Amino acid sequence: MGVCHWICYFCDAEIAQKLLEDFDFDVNRIDINYQTGPFRMIRDNLNEKDIIDVLRLLIEHDFNINYVPMVENVLKQKTLLEFFVSFTKERLKVVEFLLENNADPDAPAFISKGRYKTIREYVQKKKGRAMNELFDRFPPLNQRGEQDKDT
Repeated sequence: MGVCHWICYFCDAEIAQKLLEDFDFDVNRIDINYQTGPFRMIRDNLNEKDIIDVLRLLIEHDFNINYVPMVENVLKQKTLLEFFVSFTKERLKVVEFLLENNADPDAPAFISKGRYKTIREYVQKKKGRAMNELFDRFPPLNQRGEQDKDT
């Protein structure tokens, strides 16, 4: 595990801010399971606000919110968005924050082993009304710029 993994494990924005200001480290480092640091925040005992505060800091320091772990064209792990979507404890505020910060709702879905092509399709077929309504608010990334021009 790298520094970012430990920051996320402790999920403390003050500590994260200090380390990000004072040290130079790779916020996109992956571990042996093809996971970036924020995967350490997918736990029942953490507050959504704390998770969002740490994610916000990491994004400000160039965290790649859409990292897709592929090796030889094989998907090796869920994206961060898919992990939060499929986690047993619903984290709507975190999912909304990720989508607002351009997490890709149409990234390949890992959880389904091929039954669902994208995270959006998984949500449509397996998640409840609140999660579906949230995803409905966010068009595919390649259409978001066009939508902004129309308004």
